[in-house]
Amino acid sequence: MNGKFNKKRTSNYQKWSKEKIIGQILALRKKGVDLGAANISARHRNLFTAASTERYFSCWGTAVKGAGINYDKIKRAGKLRRNEKLTKWPKERILKEIQDEKEPRNLLTAYRTRLPIYMAARRRFGSWEQALEAAGYGLKKGSIRNSNQIFRSKI
Repeated sequence: MNGKFNKKRTSNYQKWSKEKIIGQILALRKKGVDLGAANISARHRNLFTAASTERYFSCWGTAVKGAGINYDKIKRAGKLRRNEKLTKWPKERILKEIQDEKEPRNLLTAYRTRLPIYMAARRRFGSWEQALEAAGYGLKKGSIRNSNQIFRSKI
């Protein structure tokens, strides 16, 4: 039998318990860290994973509640922060961003290269194509070989 499979894990291995998880959550709260699931899973993956296992709490929200914290309040605060970000894109700003693009072909791939403006345009105008039209551009649908083309429409 190969000996490497029998070695104990020594580096970066932390043994978790419900008490340790709750202690970590309370320590993060004391530091003012956002306890939303997205933030914790991105920045404190080991804690998030341990808390979310069936062995301990099954999900992050249950772990936070187990620490005596109102998780619904954390979710509401996160939703408010996201909504604030969305409202920072008035129609005028979206149109200016589109019109200021030096190379119109780049507007065809905005969903990859400029996702915030793309998503804001879809929310405010209903679609990216409608936002382009409002900014003075037109789209010409192409074939598979010759994909969409963009042109400056007459305003």
